Amino acid sequence: MTQNSPAWILPGTAIPPIGGVIMADFFFRYRGQYPRPLAGIAAAALTYVLLTGVSGARTANAPLQDL
Repeated sequence: MTQNSPAWILPGTAIPPIGGVIMADFFFRYRGQYPRPLAGIAAAALTYVLLTGVSGARTANAPLQDL
């Protein structure tokens, strides 16, 4: 894909407005005050553990390559 192909132009024009909507929602919902971060960290950790358990993901047992 070249640098100016339509496949790169579409995300470049769609993602910034979505980010602006997320930032505006955060600002109006919390009125400039940050929410408690521990609840989000705990939710992310729990989601990670549940998804890796359900999907059966495991770490690779491949040996490290010499540099």
